[in-house]
Amino acid sequence: MVATAIAAVGTLFSISQSRKAAKAGAAAADKQQKQQELRAARSRRQAFRELQISRSRAKASAAAMGAGGSSALAGGLASLSSQYGSALGYSGAMTGLSREISELGVRQQTALSKARMGSAIAGFGMQAAGSNVDFGEKFSGLGESALFNPLFGGKKGLIGSYV
Repeated sequence: MVATAIAAVGTLFSISQSRKAAKAGAAAADKQQKQQELRAARSRRQAFRELQISRSRAKASAAAMGAGGSSALAGGLASLSSQYGSALGYSGAMTGLSREISELGVRQQTALSKARMGSAIAGFGMQAAGSNVDFGEKFSGLGESALFNPLFGGKKGLIGSYV
């Protein structure tokens, strides 16, 4: 009887900890996603700075050679803008993939947590099936039981309080 009660408490504890683990995993994934977004924003700013510097250098070089309004300059500037757009597209794709990877990690941890809960409940059920105890009768007042009162706000302690 005591072993069954301990198994029940262990199952409840396992379920509680599995839920906490899933929440912590989701929070960690959110933080990783924010970190990746900050890196991507920094990368975009750096790419824009480099574009501005390259454009200024190209214009200064063209002006020094007397080709300030040439089609070669216009083509070079267009090429720089195209490269910048390509870099932004890559950065955006990488951020999107990172987000998906984080979400999949959260789903994986949630599924593992649920699997552990199911295993704990199944173990409790197997133990209950192996003992000849009428659990419907024994646990019908579970929330009022002295054994479970500490879990639900009761005043009695767990050890020695279940008769």
